[in-house]
Amino acid sequence: CHTLEGLIMLSSNGKISRRVSKKGEFHNRIILVIVLFIVISFLLWSTRSVSPPMSPQSQTSLHEVRQQTQEFIQQYKNKLAMDFSQVNPSPNLNPGEPLPDSKKTQSEMPSRFYPPPPDPNAVIHHDTGPHEVTKKSFTTFSDVIARQHGQGTHRTSGPPPTQSSSTSASASAGGNVVIGMAQDTDPKNLVTFCASLRKHSHADVVLFMNMPISERNQEIVKKYNIQVIPFQLSDFSAEFQNYHPSTLRWVMMDDFFEAKENANKYKHVWMIDVRDSMFQADPFEMISGKKSAFLTFKGVEDKSISQCGWNGGWIKDCFGQAKLNQVGHNNIICSGVSVGTIDVVTKYLKSMRAIVEGKSPDAKFPQCERNGVDQGIHNVLVHTKQIDNLVIYNQATSPVLNLQARIANVDEKNGIVKNKAGNLAAVVHQYDRFPALQKTLFEQYAYWIDFSDPMFEWNADAHCQRFEYKKDVDMFRGVCDYKIKGGMTGPNSCCGLCASLPACSSFTFYQGQCFLKKGCDGHTKNKAGRLSGAVSAYYK
Repeated sequence: CHTLEGLIMLSSNGKISRRVSKKGEFHNRIILVIVLFIVISFLLWSTRSVSPPMSPQSQTSLHEVRQQTQEFIQQYKNKLAMDFSQVNPSPNLNPGEPLPDSKKTQSEMPSRFYPPPPDPNAVIHHDTGPHEVTKKSFTTFSDVIARQHGQGTHRTSGPPPTQSSSTSASASAGGNVVIGMAQDTDPKNLVTFCASLRKHSHADVVLFMNMPISERNQEIVKKYNIQVIPFQLSDFSAEFQNYHPSTLRWVMMDDFFEAKENANKYKHVWMIDVRDSMFQADPFEMISGKKSAFLTFKGVEDKSISQCGWNGGWIKDCFGQAKLNQVGHNNIICSGVSVGTIDVVTKYLKSMRAIVEGKSPDAKFPQCERNGVDQGIHNVLVHTKQIDNLVIYNQATSPVLNLQARIANVDEKNGIVKNKAGNLAAVVHQYDRFPALQKTLFEQYAYWIDFSDPMFEWNADAHCQRFEYKKDVDMFRGVCDYKIKGGMTGPNSCCGLCASLPACSSFTFYQGQCFLKKGCDGHTKNKAGRLSGAVSAYYK
């Protein structure tokens, strides 16, 4: 400091006066530069060496995350915010109109879907850009599972669940497991699935969940003792990353049961859609005592496969017209709910996998791949008798009800669903087809929501605070169409979706769908009309 004072001084009019002679001016400038460099370097070193202490809450949260997924979570956290494989361009589509069955355009797929074996001497670099892999890429999804088991259990909570007669979650042979995909699953759907299951079963539950997993969903899976296998699409090759989750899940399930840690661990397996399923009784009772069996359940029964554009289209596009002619007269069997003994389930998964990986000469993968085609495969396997010890249930007497069939007796007010015979269904699938039923279930299980305030979730969502909204109106009908996404549980679900897409400027939520708009705002002139239950929003 004294050196600096001796070099420069501010005069009364704010100008710098020099106290050195012109002869020594050059040397003094050199000294000034050196001194400033030393001072700045010291300040920078001090700033980098000292970091603010973490709060106890932050330390606890970080410790829990590390405990849950350990090395895996450290390598792959915060890479994939959302999978938009369900978001398809849909010009001129308005609320209330049906979704088109559009195909994806994909490049030709190589013989193996996974990347080649990794170089053990390289490293993975993570940044906000593309996934640059120079090291330790997983050859198969089972490598992900094996890595986690190598680090210890990946159960999201402490001790295993308590034992319970036929539904105990046992680590020994003969246990039961419920397995499914929960990609971008809304917390209300997730808690309905987990909480209703835990009322009736202590079976193991294994869910594949894409990262990052929201804080609310982490809370839910911990609360209900759910085993989570986190993943991101960049774990797979580029071609597989384009697959819809409903197709990709079969490969992931097969790899799970192939892992040596799971060999001979389970006797009964429930494969189920997570987003729209709930439980009213023990789901394993229907298969308890069967030595070898695979139970399937009809969907819509008033149409055959050929008479349904969706199901007929999936088979025709993936297997050809001849295969559709062969099986098209049969009933539609839902691929979202199946339960079986492990011997049949593992064979079934390998058949599904071979087809979606393009290894079957009879199937046109990946060209035909899109949302729903797995049900086409499922129906071909069922109706060409490629599944051992198969049982097919009619909806009238089934213990599992697919509500799309519109056959069940639904008490929406009390949240109770029975089949036509008057028996309580153990498993209810597609409960979102009855909005009042879904509302009842959410009110029963979504413990963090104040349902007396219809905009509670909107007001609690940080993304939604960026939008102005109007209720019971479609502000953008027929204009600015951009994208749509179904399976949404409320208008707040559209906020984060729109905010994640740079081109999205506004949206309308209606009957579980987000109609995203591009180029529209609150001043857009169009034929806005009243639409009860709709919420339209635009950036403030």
